Amino acid sequence: NAAGKIHFIEADIRTYLHPRQEHGRTDTLAESLAAIRREFGTSLIEHTGFWFVDFGPEGRGGWFDQPQIMAEAKRLQQVATRALAEPRRSVAEIAVVCDLESGYLLSDAEGMSQAYSTTERVGTELFHLGAPIDFLLLSQLESPDLSRYKLLVFLNTTRMTPSQAKLVENLRRSGQHATVFLWAPGLCGPDSLSVAQASQVTGLDLSLSKEWLPAAVELNEQGVQLARGIATRTEYSLRSDRSTPVAAFGDTSKWLNPRTPDQMKSYTLYEVKPVDRGIAWTFDTRYPWTDLHFGAEMLPGDGVGFDLKLDGNCSRLMLRTVIKDANWAEFQASPVALVPGEWQRLSYPLAAFTNAPWSKLKPEKIALPLRGMKFVLDGTNAAGRCTVSLRDLAAVSGPVAATQVCSYGDGLFTPALIPSTDRGQVLGRLAGTSDPAVVLSGEGRSSSLFSAVPYVPRELLCGMARRAGVHQYLDA
Repeated sequence: NAAGKIHFIEADIRTYLHPRQEHGRTDTLAESLAAIRREFGTSLIEHTGFWFVDFGPEGRGGWFDQPQIMAEAKRLQQVATRALAEPRRSVAEIAVVCDLESGYLLSDAEGMSQAYSTTERVGTELFHLGAPIDFLLLSQLESPDLSRYKLLVFLNTTRMTPSQAKLVENLRRSGQHATVFLWAPGLCGPDSLSVAQASQVTGLDLSLSKEWLPAAVELNEQGVQLARGIATRTEYSLRSDRSTPVAAFGDTSKWLNPRTPDQMKSYTLYEVKPVDRGIAWTFDTRYPWTDLHFGAEMLPGDGVGFDLKLDGNCSRLMLRTVIKDANWAEFQASPVALVPGEWQRLSYPLAAFTNAPWSKLKPEKIALPLRGMKFVLDGTNAAGRCTVSLRDLAAVSGPVAATQVCSYGDGLFTPALIPSTDRGQVLGRLAGTSDPAVVLSGEGRSSSLFSAVPYVPRELLCGMARRAGVHQYLDA
């Protein structure tokens, strides 16, 4: 990278010779060659180290044991030898500032669900800006020449020393670099949390909330203008005029544990017990997700509704509600974040369900009556013992309203730094709240964008790149 560190790409490319159909496997020789060229090309462009790792079936090797693949490896080695002999330098005008130490401030569960997710999701958006980017480590920010960078993106810089915070403040105030700050830059000092330091870094008056808040952002008109081209989405709501209870919801014989014997080895507990008008589902597992199936016919309606309560020591789980139509096609609704607490009523218009990606049948319309449901929970591997209580499932009838909204993000997050409205222009708020989520201040290369949530879409990043005068080679 620009700080002189060599990054390595571990190209664990599962070619078509891999015997198992799993993540990353290519299906044909042509696809395998294309994947190899893709990874090699990325390494060459980014000037990184690169190696192929051949685990093969059962660790015995064989992913690349094919004449055309080996010939391609030889050809690419020759290309690399010629290319590396040529003088080259980065022309990136965007630098992404990262911090390895900040990830260690979170528990294993939060480190994976928050820190890793931020790096992966925002990293994906950054590579769709149509402009090259460099990566810098926060610990090296004093070393490289930053003069050619028009935009600095502070990705995961939660931990800062006082001297680092002062350096970042000076960069923001220099008028030479537009800045983007995500989530909680500088919140963690060497010994304690410091909202004052985060405010110093961002130039905003911030307040700390330790509550779980929605990670979805609804943009206003000014936000839509900056995030030019961002898509709108349709949200559906159902007002219940009539509901028909599903009497079998509390009959445990109608419920199925779909876990295989092999998967159940990662469980210390999985049980379903009847409760008044429903069931209580208790589990404890190392598996990253779990599910429970309900099978009973429901009378036709405009949607479904049920009560739910989560108990346990977990911080949160994500629920995916799935319905099975008359032909056994499966449809899923958008994930909902659950936190331990009181009963809540969830209502889903049928219009809010889309074809489940795993469903073999993908009809355009849901065929009634419904034959059953699935309740899928994500994030269970570090949740410990949890109980999800479900009751009062009903087919719901009533008017369905559709609203076009310009929003992004999902789930919940914590902690949150909420900016005041007196030092910048509010571009968006946390969905369903009055809390500012995205605030913009300054003009041109003095522009600074703060996002309270640990994610920003490419359209907002492109807007900041335009304000900073970054040359975009492609309209991404």
